[in-house]
Amino acid sequence: MVYYSFIQTAAGKLLLLADGYFLTGVYVLNQKYFPKIQKNWSLNNDLEIFTKTAKQLNEYFIGSRYSFDIEYRFNGTNLQELVWNRLSEIEYGKTISYKELAQEISYPSAIRAVATAVGCNPFTFIVPCHRVIGSDGKLRGYASGLTLKQKLLDLESNTKNPFLQEEFTNQNIEITEDGNIFDCTEEVKITGTLNNDNF
Repeated sequence: MVYYSFIQTAAGKLLLLADGYFLTGVYVLNQKYFPKIQKNWSLNNDLEIFTKTAKQLNEYFIGSRYSFDIEYRFNGTNLQELVWNRLSEIEYGKTISYKELAQEISYPSAIRAVATAVGCNPFTFIVPCHRVIGSDGKLRGYASGLTLKQKLLDLESNTKNPFLQEEFTNQNIEITEDGNIFDCTEEVKITGTLNNDNF
């Protein structure tokens, strides 16, 4: 069984997925690779893993949490899981390049494949793919947009907390018959692509 819930955070509305015990996904509303809600999924706002995740994410956004203690489970290809496991080891406030990441997991000639796996990370914020940048220090892509990626890096640089100034209204979410999400109050513009060699 797949359970889901929507939560409101300083980064916007998030979709949480779980199998009942383990977290299986965290997605920003309308981000790239956002999953369709399936008819056999069950809405459950009281699942313990969801309340725990929401609490820790809120602590992260106010700047009082530097790592997550959440039980999650990957479900990807061998390369994806290799990449995601390495992402989970990048410390708060640190960054690495796509090239360095590919070298560290012994795929030095597969930088683009590694970058694609980074982009497919199903655990936004929890598995910190935002800490991967171009070898020239520039932001190269982020499934939830480069604006949010920069805010996360600013938060972790300890110079300012951009999320303390954010104001959000309750968003009106509709789920269409084919499982697509329609946000009646806000459009999320996806920016940033991995379309050059400065990984």
